[in-house]
Amino acid sequence: MLDTPSQAHEALVFEGGNERGRYVAFCLPPNSRSLTLWPPDIMCHPEAASDIKTHLARAFEEYSAERVFVPNVGHHSGLIVPRESFDVEVALTDRTLVRVMSAGQADGCALGETQGFAMSTRGCALVVASGCEHMVAAHAGLGSLVDQKRIRTGRPSRTREGIIHAIAYDFTRKGIDLADVSLDVLFSIHPDEFRYPLDHPEHIDFNAKLFSWLEENVGGACVNRKMGSIDIAAIATGFAAALGFGHVSTKGTLRSTDGFALTGEARNLVGVVRRA
Repeated sequence: MLDTPSQAHEALVFEGGNERGRYVAFCLPPNSRSLTLWPPDIMCHPEAASDIKTHLARAFEEYSAERVFVPNVGHHSGLIVPRESFDVEVALTDRTLVRVMSAGQADGCALGETQGFAMSTRGCALVVASGCEHMVAAHAGLGSLVDQKRIRTGRPSRTREGIIHAIAYDFTRKGIDLADVSLDVLFSIHPDEFRYPLDHPEHIDFNAKLFSWLEENVGGACVNRKMGSIDIAAIATGFAAALGFGHVSTKGTLRSTDGFALTGEARNLVGVVRRA
């Protein structure tokens, strides 16, 4: 199992996929100096990114990743983009390269063998879908899963509801039956720690709309009105099941008591590598 640089808390590591595409995914809690959220282009500035590079190198070299894609996930765009969109390449080590986006937004991309995907999070999930030799990795925060602007204004802000629907489209446009695709949701924040209080003095109207929409379109299991909590993993798996993915699972829910960053400035490092 991977160790974090501080040795204070253990990483979570899971294997998954199928016979046509296997992966290893990991979530590292922050080290003692804190891994903070960074813009993707910081990888182009070695003097500002030494801690991040050390984190990435230790994690991805262990699993023999040759190229790691780091999308700009901060906008929760719900988009899967071609790997060619990652147009800036930075040497992480003499064996591993990082590719970032000089412009644009993305939540995910397809992965070839020995390719990886990295993001920093405070409990947003990692989604990995695999089937028929195709694999997609993606960030799945609440705003990535659900078009919150549409819930707020009544007007859609994007073509598809969210990242699970984008992943479904990415497979079906290749002629792949979703019944042959497995979708895993990893490292999401525990719902007890993800609160949208229905009596919030500033957001009471939106939170009420959000809960009602989720109950109607995903199911009551993804919200707890009494606690004012939302289950990101349940939203992702609910959408995936409704869309017809053949196998859906969740792994590795995060709690702050286990050392993972769920509030504040620190972030966890989340990554996945497709096996050769």
